Amino acid sequence: MLTKDETQALRRYNNNYHLNVAKDKGLDKPLVSKEDLDLNRSSSLDEITDNKYYEIPHLSNSLPYLQPEAIDFLDLLGEAFCDQLNELEIRKYRFSVSSILRTVKDQKSLRKSNVNATPNNSSHYYGRTFDIAQTRFFERGNSKPVYSYRLRNILLRVLIKMQNEGKCYVLLETQTKCIHITVR
Repeated sequence: MLTKDETQALRRYNNNYHLNVAKDKGLDKPLVSKEDLDLNRSSSLDEITDNKYYEIPHLSNSLPYLQPEAIDFLDLLGEAFCDQLNELEIRKYRFSVSSILRTVKDQKSLRKSNVNATPNNSSHYYGRTFDIAQTRFFERGNSKPVYSYRLRNILLRVLIKMQNEGKCYVLLETQTKCIHITVR
């Protein structure tokens, strides 16, 4: 169970804060649709795929692209999470990245089913923000997910530490059961 201070740390930076950071450090402007990715993609976005730290499920309302700094952070987070599991003598698990780069059309579509999806601007437009499923983890070598609040709390404590180190901003969303992260 998370302490009161840990819970407060996970709600310290609201969506507007995430949006301002993403706009300041991310892409100049949102992509309107998936078709714009090929036309506008430059070296500022790289594709991410499953690896030993995380899995990318089928994404229906986002694209598997981030800025290189955000990918580096995601890999660092995965390594720190696995190190923490090792320290606690827990088997290795991967977390699930549930939403990444969104287009304007993706955001509009998501609004129909996600109460947290803003009707205006989203930090997911800029290539520095992604969401992680709160309780969906995969044991290495196993394709069947494990749902665990214990693993979630370990991951959240790693994220709080990284937020305190100035590497990211974290927002724990309760209605959608995801962890919203923007890389500094």
